[in-house]
Amino acid sequence: MEERDAILFEAYLSGTLSAPEREELEQRLERDTGFRDAFGMFRETRGYLEAAYEKEAETEAFRETVRQASGAYFGNKNGQYSLHSPARRRIKPWQIAVAATVLVLLGIFFSPRIAAPSYGDYAHYPQISLAVRGDGDAVLQQAEQAFNTGDYAGAAASFERLPEEERSQPGIMLYHAISLVELEEYKRADGMFETLFTGASAFKYDAMWYGGLSLLKQDRKEACKTLLGQIPESSGHFAESRELLGKL
Repeated sequence: MEERDAILFEAYLSGTLSAPEREELEQRLERDTGFRDAFGMFRETRGYLEAAYEKEAETEAFRETVRQASGAYFGNKNGQYSLHSPARRRIKPWQIAVAATVLVLLGIFFSPRIAAPSYGDYAHYPQISLAVRGDGDAVLQQAEQAFNTGDYAGAAASFERLPEEERSQPGIMLYHAISLVELEEYKRADGMFETLFTGASAFKYDAMWYGGLSLLKQDRKEACKTLLGQIPESSGHFAESRELLGKL
């Protein structure tokens, strides 16, 4: 969004434009999709600003805050701006400050949305409970405790100590694979995920999701998109998989 557009939007919403200027802006909103989208974001965030600071809006402290935001954004410490058109000359410094503050807020709220997604944004694992208490399986309990405390090296080592028959159980294999991803042992981890999501266990789509995250961590985005695209709507990972796909 251009700074001058933001000031123009503020003048429009504040009712300080003349009738011809208002008509010209409205015509541009009709024909210019990008301009219209920018106006929508500005108006929405301006509304948030008004609601959030409704009680403080009359205080000098609040005025000083937005003046500083204006100066920081437009490169003028006094919050002033050189306005050349008749419409802009009628805009007060206070209105420029509001426009600047909205731009700052838009930067805060919308910049994260356009940032490239990362593995760390989605790698949130549930606390696991694999061992049956009192069954004497100390190794599995150690693996569980290590995983739940983020000690993935310890978890992987404990999983490795389990008998082959136990390691091949879908639930154990899933969290073993996740531990290996955290250790960047991708080849082994991806092989385990593939075994699970090509099978018919209850962990099929969990493996598809975490397998996709493994591919994301490896920066294999196309493979990640292909795998995540196979997660069905019935899966608990459907919503987050579609969110991630939308960012890739």
